[in-house]
Order: sequence, then structure tokens, then C-alpha cells
Amino acid sequence: GVHAVKIEGRMKSVYYTAVVARAYRKALDALDGREPPGLEDYKNELHNISHREYSTGFYFDSREIETPTRESYLQEYRLLGTVLGVTAEGLAEIDVRNSFSKNRSIQYIGPHVPFIDDSGFVIFNEKMEETDKALHGKRHFLKTDKPLKTGFIIRGRLN
Repeated sequence: GVHAVKIEGRMKSVYYTAVVARAYRKALDALDGREPPGLEDYKNELHNISHREYSTGFYFDSREIETPTRESYLQEYRLLGTVLGVTAEGLAEIDVRNSFSKNRSIQYIGPHVPFIDDSGFVIFNEKMEETDKALHGKRHFLKTDKPLKTGFIIRGRLN
């Protein structure tokens, strides 16, 4: 009897909306008998996006929703950018949303990939010169051996 599911997203990042929509899609597929591999991984990813404490809301009764939360927002990762395109040689053009450097580990997420860790990437600027840092608002490229696809989201763990 369910015909629609509302996912808040109007004031949320593309990262938040993608992770939530992906988890809900996988859960709905499982309810329909098409359980995807790694379903628990997609569910666990909901804890990696910026969110308030989760609750059952008014589903059981109003007591839980009336209890104040201990924290305002919980956040473990930050959106770093998105993959705009990938060449056959493993070179990905990226749209950088938050600056990051080459000496850190990053992750890629996609519609059917919970996450891929990467610490062996190389950053290039728009002139295809190797650089130490990908700067917000600039065109950059990543060279990696990971199986990236157009539309993948790049994120980094907050320290």
C-alpha cells in the first residue's frame, strides 16, 4: 500500500541525499524480495552522513520524541566532491566541493558501491600538473586504480 516515500533533501547536500536515497532504495528492493548484496552496509552508511540522533519518532508513542537529543548533529565524513567523468586510463575529472590533500585517505561511494577506500591517488590541476591539494571550486583530476564511474561521490573522514 505504500506509493511514495518522502526523503528530506531540499536543504541537504548531494552527499546526504544520495546516501539516504540509496539506502531506502536498497531497503525497498529487499522488501520486494530483491535483497541486494551488502544490504547492512548501505544501512550502516546512514550513520556516516551528517544527521541528528535517529529515533522512531511517533511510531510507537510520543515518549522517545519528547526526550531531548544529546547532540545537535553527528557527522563522520565530509563531501569532498563528485566524479564528472572517467577515462579508460583511470583519470577522473572531479568537481571539488571541499579542498583536500593527497596525503589523506578518501572514499568513493556509488549507487551500487557502499564505499571504496583510496589512499594511493594522485591529484592534477586543470593544466594536468601534479599538485598536493585539490582546491574548492577548481577543476581537478585524480589518477587512481580504483573502479570509478561518473557520478560517484568523493568523501573524507573528519579528523
